[in-house]
Amino acid sequence: VTTIAGGRSNVAGYADGPSEDAKFSNDFDLVYDGSSCSLIVVDRGNAALRQILLHDDECSDQHISVVSS
Repeated sequence: VTTIAGGRSNVAGYADGPSEDAKFSNDFDLVYDGSSCSLIVVDRGNAALRQILLHDDECSDQHISVVSS
């Protein structure tokens, strides 16, 4: 398991920025979009749709499993 965003503070909230500084609510779902190599965060607690752009090497030839809260 790899934390790719929102892992630095381990506190819920709302903050855009570099992956280690981003914050999300505790009520969210994730959708993987292979065509854009990104994760779409359905951040219900903040009433927001947010996009996490992944690196190309994180998308190619891998099985991606997404778990939501």
